[in-house]
Amino acid sequence: MLSLGFSARDHFERAAQEAIHKFHRLILVRMFVFLALAMLPALLLGEIWLIGLFTIFLLLAFCLGMNAAILRWTKRRHRLKELLKTHDHHPDFSREVAVLCKRVGVCVIPVYSERSEDDFYVAFFPGLRVIILSFGAEKLLTEQDRLGVFAHEVAHAILPLNILAEFFGNSPIFHAREFAADAIGACFLSDARPLMFCLYKLSKATKFLEFSVIRPASHTHPPLKERINRLLDIDFHTRHAR
Repeated sequence: MLSLGFSARDHFERAAQEAIHKFHRLILVRMFVFLALAMLPALLLGEIWLIGLFTIFLLLAFCLGMNAAILRWTKRRHRLKELLKTHDHHPDFSREVAVLCKRVGVCVIPVYSERSEDDFYVAFFPGLRVIILSFGAEKLLTEQDRLGVFAHEVAHAILPLNILAEFFGNSPIFHAREFAADAIGACFLSDARPLMFCLYKLSKATKFLEFSVIRPASHTHPPLKERINRLLDIDFHTRHAR
């Protein structure tokens, strides 16, 4: 179990643990189905030597897949480095994130600001371990809103099995990862409301309440409405547990 530094009786930690466990279960189920389908022909034919052959094939396929994932990550990292040249380092927001990182025991993550005013998003890029905040979101969000979304992005930095999620990932796995980051972020702050209000503001600004913050990201991000409802549920049960 991931230790978040809070009492096990705390509802925020229980919600975070449940979300993390669901994220892990989805990855493990995906791995099991992958293995079962690969082994099925050998099992049906009853040939033991084929099982060994398929095992070698699976290991080779896994290594090739992981190599492809690493190559994609490397190319993405290079593109991000070029992208950051057009972005400005934001010292004030970086200090806000640094305080949060130190509080939860995570390496400090710098924050960059995008110059475009048309987009409304905040995102953590693991390849470079940076958070990028669009100028539209910067103008829209209050300090409390930023605290909520920064806690969510910092949570991404500590989520285990991220590389396996990239390899075996599909929409349910990616969505579970976002729900886990939401719950962990709320646990960091012992308050679900900052992120909840932030997501609501972003949904109003983008008019995409039924989608992700940006439509093409709906494959990796669940609808904002569902994320807000889950945070509402965490907040409701926490208040009634006190």
